Amino acid sequence: MRSYSSALAVLLAAMLTMGTQAGPSLPHLGDYPQGDPRRVGAAEPTTEEEAATQPEAPSALTLCPAQERVYRKSLLVTAFPRRGDASANGGGLQGAEQALPEWLAGRLANSGALFHHQTLNASLPMGSPAETAQQARQLARERQTQLVLTGALLDLGMARPKDLLNPDLITRGRNATVSTFGLNEEWDTRQRHFVLHLELLDGVTGNAVFRHEYRLRGVWNPKHPARARFGTPAFWETDYGEKVEQLLMEAGAHLEEAIRCQPLVARLNRAAPGSAPLLEAGRVQGLETGDRLPLHRVSLRQIPGEYRLYTAHLLASGATLTVVRAYAHSSEVKLEGDWALYGEHLAVAPGPGTQTASTGPPPTPSAEKPHAEAPETDAN
Repeated sequence: MRSYSSALAVLLAAMLTMGTQAGPSLPHLGDYPQGDPRRVGAAEPTTEEEAATQPEAPSALTLCPAQERVYRKSLLVTAFPRRGDASANGGGLQGAEQALPEWLAGRLANSGALFHHQTLNASLPMGSPAETAQQARQLARERQTQLVLTGALLDLGMARPKDLLNPDLITRGRNATVSTFGLNEEWDTRQRHFVLHLELLDGVTGNAVFRHEYRLRGVWNPKHPARARFGTPAFWETDYGEKVEQLLMEAGAHLEEAIRCQPLVARLNRAAPGSAPLLEAGRVQGLETGDRLPLHRVSLRQIPGEYRLYTAHLLASGATLTVVRAYAHSSEVKLEGDWALYGEHLAVAPGPGTQTASTGPPPTPSAEKPHAEAPETDAN
């Protein structure tokens, strides 16, 4: 009996080897790396044209220098819709659209980079980059957040869906042999793809401050398929779920670093005459009494040929604010100099790599009096 089992194992292993060398190969197998999202393919591009089409890998997890003062930001996380080949069939992964962003939001909330986050069950509607940026700005303003995290699931499909739904005897024996003897994982026909596109958008301009596409493949081998919905314990214990968790940990680390590298941006609320204006940031965000912050103006420019579609820009106004009194989530501030402010203004704390908010006395003003800003029509 023992010799019979050994012979059977050898025969099945030979069938596996022959199957990978003769006839059609497994669709798409070998296209996606496993675990490391900074690798974008199993092989290096061979031509300049192929190299140009490869997604740009995120930088190492030191995107900017460390900073003594920690400024914490607010984040809105939208749902991640399924696009293209992101089929949830063959495993019931329909809940991935909400489960994935909630997982990443929780990971970032525990990192210390945020003082507040919220999730949105809806996703950003598909459109042109300008439309996406404008929608992100509107959402950030409505939800009072500095950053917006959005994404899309591009592929959740099985490499060979027929083998999952109706496997024949040879396929079952092949996969059992791979699992039992720890053979080359690529010989297992239960390969499943995972492709996630992430974008971290600035809530003032709508521009992407971080963008990357993460890819992997793993074996979809749940012990209890009916229970293995996305994010359940039965899902995470699969080979595919373990690889997805590892990839999400790396994506979370990339996002945490990208958030840390952004300067703190806070809106200025000009109060009634006789009362101090308030800045929508305080001690929780990292500000202290005596901090001096440069003031920027929000400029909206209409896109030629587009109806009510604008680009947003932060322009240095030349004015500076001093924090007179810092509360938990707001600060009383004083405007230095004789400035006439028009339109929407925001204070921008220094980002990593620059000096922290200055707490010293203001510099001696020059003899020339600052020019008042020209009024600007509100494009909103």
